[in-house]
Amino acid sequence: LFKKSEWKKAIISFQKYRDENPKGKFFLESTYKMAVSFQELGMKEEAAAFFKEVITTSSNSPEAKKAKQRLKSLKK
Repeated sequence: LFKKSEWKKAIISFQKYRDENPKGKFFLESTYKMAVSFQELGMKEEAAAFFKEVITTSSNSPEAKKAKQRLKSLKK
């Protein structure tokens, strides 16, 4: 769904994963991709909240680095 740019469906799918797997291997990646999906939909506040969650949860992860870049671009 994410790769197909079906942003709303992707968000629902990622949220379901997050709800069912709070300590799951892909939790951080799901959170990041949810933020990107919100950003693609033009929902900047929601996107920022999830990017910040990624950064707070794991500041040295590859996802956090990408989230920091995306967050900067949101503020422009």
